[in-house]
Amino acid sequence: MNLESLNCFLAAAQEHSLSRAAETLHVSQPTLSRRLKELENELGTQLYVRHSHSIQLTETGQLLKERAQDILGLVQSAEDEIRSGRELEISGRVSIGAAESWNVHVLTRAAVQVRQRHPGITLEIRSGDFGEVLDSLNHGSLDFGLVLHAVNEELYESLRLPGEDRYVVLMRRDAPLADRKQIRPEDLTGQPLILARTMYQTELMDTLLNGHREIRPAGLYNLIYNGSLMVEDGLGYAIALDRLIHLEHSALTTRPLTSSPVMHLRLIWKRYRTLSRAAQVYLETLQEQIRH
Repeated sequence: MNLESLNCFLAAAQEHSLSRAAETLHVSQPTLSRRLKELENELGTQLYVRHSHSIQLTETGQLLKERAQDILGLVQSAEDEIRSGRELEISGRVSIGAAESWNVHVLTRAAVQVRQRHPGITLEIRSGDFGEVLDSLNHGSLDFGLVLHAVNEELYESLRLPGEDRYVVLMRRDAPLADRKQIRPEDLTGQPLILARTMYQTELMDTLLNGHREIRPAGLYNLIYNGSLMVEDGLGYAIALDRLIHLEHSALTTRPLTSSPVMHLRLIWKRYRTLSRAAQVYLETLQEQIRH
């Protein structure tokens, strides 16, 4: 399995089509099909199912797609670092896996300062839940992770960011609970709830709902924007972090959830792993921004 075959497979997986992937890679479709078949033979497993105008990844194919993204991302990072080392100007990509939070502004504002001095540095933010961020960080495809959960301090360095996060209830302005100034867990009993997929059936959910396990979800979301569409169309009430949805001129509103803990974001990175020059510059800029 080489980088060329991984690149071919990833293009097909992202395009969901062999013909479009072949156009992207500037190769013929028979050539692409042959390379993918050779990759399947080498791995001894089927990676995708071909339909008339598209392809569908198998479970193994989906796993390889995730790993191919990590591997090719590392290769690109290595090329950027080596290229930057040959040049006077620091350049390269700084990749951060981040939970959804309004306080991501802290990261982007630091990036603005970095690019004023080093325009060759690019900031990449990948949305992901806690498990996905740690997995990518451990595999080396991310420089940093932005998390709300505690981490093992023997494995990770961390930097606490300013600002606080709390959970609120997102609802339509004409919803029955919209006349409340705040929402208690018992107010949600019997109400259709829309919950984050990674939050459902966790200790955090027990805390937010104060042990009211008889509550059943009407919908699950991965990104709160999709959850807000469910709320807007009347599917139910969403529990989400505050300030993620712009409410001005919107049919939606929020109310504080009394059981929500106050949470603080932390930027984390692998202890004992050497950061690239671009990542080191970014971290120093962020630390300076927080101090002031």
